[in-house]
Amino acid sequence: MGSTAHFFIPLSRTLHVPNGFNKTKKATGWIEQDDGSSSPTADSVHFVFHQVETKGSPPISIESSFQLAAERTNGERRQERHSDILEPVQSTVAEAMVDLDFTEKNTTAPTSDNGPDQFTAAFDYAVSELNVLLRAFALISNEPLRLVTRESLPPMIPLATSDTQPWRMIEKGELPDLQGLSVFNLNWNIPFVSSVTHDSADLDSWLDAALVNLSNDGPFTAYFDFRREADMYFTKEGNYRIAAILYASSCEALLDELLQHTLWEEDLRPEQAVTRFLNKRGTARGIVDLVKNELQKFYQHYGWGQEAPEIIEQWVTDVASLRNRAIHYGYTPTLDEIRACLRTVDEVVKFVSDRVFEARAERPITALAVLGHQTLENRGGWDDRFSDFENSLSEVNLRLRIYKRWREALSSFRDGRNRIMPLDLEGSLCYIVISPQNDSQYFLVHKNKVSAQEIAQGEVSLSSAAESTIQYYQNLNLQIPLVIQVEYENVELQAQPTWEHFVYDVLPGHEVCVSTLPRFPST
Repeated sequence: MGSTAHFFIPLSRTLHVPNGFNKTKKATGWIEQDDGSSSPTADSVHFVFHQVETKGSPPISIESSFQLAAERTNGERRQERHSDILEPVQSTVAEAMVDLDFTEKNTTAPTSDNGPDQFTAAFDYAVSELNVLLRAFALISNEPLRLVTRESLPPMIPLATSDTQPWRMIEKGELPDLQGLSVFNLNWNIPFVSSVTHDSADLDSWLDAALVNLSNDGPFTAYFDFRREADMYFTKEGNYRIAAILYASSCEALLDELLQHTLWEEDLRPEQAVTRFLNKRGTARGIVDLVKNELQKFYQHYGWGQEAPEIIEQWVTDVASLRNRAIHYGYTPTLDEIRACLRTVDEVVKFVSDRVFEARAERPITALAVLGHQTLENRGGWDDRFSDFENSLSEVNLRLRIYKRWREALSSFRDGRNRIMPLDLEGSLCYIVISPQNDSQYFLVHKNKVSAQEIAQGEVSLSSAAESTIQYYQNLNLQIPLVIQVEYENVELQAQPTWEHFVYDVLPGHEVCVSTLPRFPST
C-alpha cells in the first residue's frame, strides 16, 4: 500500500475549469530528518479536477419513475435507447491526494468519538481543504457552489494509493501511478428500504388530522418544520452551520408556542397576553428570559422548579449560544457540537412533554396540542375530558382557527411597528354586520387586521354590486348575524379614526378566546 491516499470525490456541479486542472495546498512547514536534511510537513494536499463525460442509464431515481410509468401504461417498457433519453453530460470529479502520515492535529475536520482511522482522518482533512478551494471558486465565479460533506456524497467513493507525496506534484507534470483500487464507505444515506409496511388502517385518519393542522398553521407545526429541515441539513447535507441555526429555531418555536398556547388556554385576551412578552420599556423580551421567567411559572407545580433545570441551561449553552455564534460570527460547528446540540434539543422536547403531560388535567387543550391523541393514550393519560375536544375534525378545525386568530392578534401586538397606531386608512377593509333584525353595522378594519373603527353608512361609498349584495342578504331574514366584506370606492369620515375596537369584539365569527369554544369547561 502506498503512503498517499487518492480520494475520487464527485462534485455537485461541473466546475468551469480545464480537464486536469490542479491546485496544491502547500505544506505549512519543514521537518528536519535524521540525516540533517529537511522535508515538508505532511499536511500538503493536492487536487486534480477531472472533467468526466458520462452516458447510459439515468440515475436510479429517474429509472424508478420510468419503471412505474411503464407499469401504469399497460406494462410497456421503455426502450433502452440511452442517447435518445439523456445526452452525454460532463461532471467534475476532484481527485484529492493526502499524505497518510500527516498527524491528527493537522486536521480541522470533526472526528468521531473514538478517533478516526488513518483513511478517515485523511478523507476528513481532504474535504476540509477542498471546501476552502470551492469557496474560493465561488468567490471568483459568483456561483452558488455546494460544499462537500460526508453526508451529501454517495454512500461510497473510489479510493486508491500511490507512493507520490502531494507536495511533489507542484513540480511533477504527470499523474502518479495508482495501486490498490478499493471502495471508501462514507454514509448510509440510501433512500430505499427493502419493503413498505402495508398496515394503513389508521393512516388515512392520521393524514386528515395532519392536513387540518397544516391548513390552520396549527400550534407547534413551526417546530416540526424547523426540526425536519434541521435533520435534513445535518444527516443528508452535512451543513452543520445551517443545521445548528434550524435546531435552535425549532427549540425557540416550541418554547415560544408553548407559552402562547398556555396563555390562550388561560383565557387571556391577546392585548393582555402581550404584556408577558414585552419588558418595561415596551420592547421584546428574549426567548431565554421568557422561558425562565414566564413559561416556568405555569409548570412550577409539575416538575419545573424556580431554579432552572439542567436541561434548560444546556439548551442555552448547547443550542441557543451555538446558534448565535453561527449567525453572528459565521461559525461552523464541529460534528461533536452538532451532535450535542441535537441531543439537547431532544432532551428539551422530552422535558417539555413531561411537564405538559403532568399538567394535562389543568390544561387539557395544550396537552392535546403538544402530545396528541396517540401519545396521551400510550402514556395512559387519555380520558373523557380530551374526547370533548376531539369529537370530530370539524371541531378540531374550529379550535385551531380560533387559536390561529388569537396568535395572529398577539403577533401584531408584539410587532413593534404596530404599537403606535397610524391614523391613516390606507389598506383598510370594509366589513358589514347584518343582524337578524336587518340592522347593519359598518366597520373599517385596519390593515393590521386587529383594530376596527365603526363608521356610519353614509361615510362609505359602495359600488352598486356591493349594495345589491347587502340587499340580498338583508332579504334572507337571517337567524344569526352575518358578516360580509365589501369593496368600497371611497371613505369620508367626519373625524379621524381612533380604532377603538378590536376585530374579535365586533365581528361575529372572528372570536379569539378559548372560552368561545363550544365545549370549553366553565371555570
